[in-house]
Amino acid sequence: SEFGAWSACSEDCGGGTQTRTRTCTNPTPAHGGDDCEGEDTETQNCNTQACPVNGGWSEFGAWSACSEDCGGGTQTRTRTCTNPTPAHEGAPCEGEDTETQNCNTQACPVNGGWSEFGAWSDCSEECGGGTQTSTRTCTNPTPAHGGDDCEGEDTETQNCNTQACPEPEPTEEEMMASCRQEGKRILGSALSPSYYDGLGTFEGCYQKCKELADCHAFVWVRNTQGTVKRCFVKAAGYAEPTPETVSGRISAALEMCCMEDSC
Repeated sequence: SEFGAWSACSEDCGGGTQTRTRTCTNPTPAHGGDDCEGEDTETQNCNTQACPVNGGWSEFGAWSACSEDCGGGTQTRTRTCTNPTPAHEGAPCEGEDTETQNCNTQACPVNGGWSEFGAWSDCSEECGGGTQTSTRTCTNPTPAHGGDDCEGEDTETQNCNTQACPEPEPTEEEMMASCRQEGKRILGSALSPSYYDGLGTFEGCYQKCKELADCHAFVWVRNTQGTVKRCFVKAAGYAEPTPETVSGRISAALEMCCMEDSC
């Protein structure tokens, strides 16, 4: 007979085989007739085209270097669709070819920085030369997380109040030591020196005499009740005040000082 239809291919792709058959029925041998000669089956190749290859992922590679040394960065690793590579219209790999993770999340070191110097302290002396200081702190910023301390000194020093000190006012003891003093009673004689009311103290009278270029001696008079106080200064020589110079009070105390033994 004629060959029948080809059978289904044994493979969908990559090469298979299929067959077709015929029968010895056209006519069937009879009455001692010979069988048909030849094969009743034919075979041929089929679906010889390459099969599609779906892609497969390789293993992920090593992580990349971190994008930051500290304070938080990222790093990546990749894989390829080569295990196997898609071919012959095979499906690509599913999923991402890159993974990302955080790295070096530890805080970064902060190196210290100086603040501005503060105000100068009070001078250690009011005159004659002293010192004063100004300080700063390592807080701009403060060292942190292993950062370096500030370099340099936290204190500045400068000289201050370098002007010479005025001579101190002499004490009464010092004034007494610088002149010859005699205690006297008020006796009658003409009063020749000028006098100054209201100075009130021995020290004031001493200073007044020092101010006057021609003053060689001074006398400070106070009555025993302490109500009359007068200062007499003398250019040359000496004349004792009379009782009338102390408002008629005979009972009075008199102190005389000769400047540089000039009486």
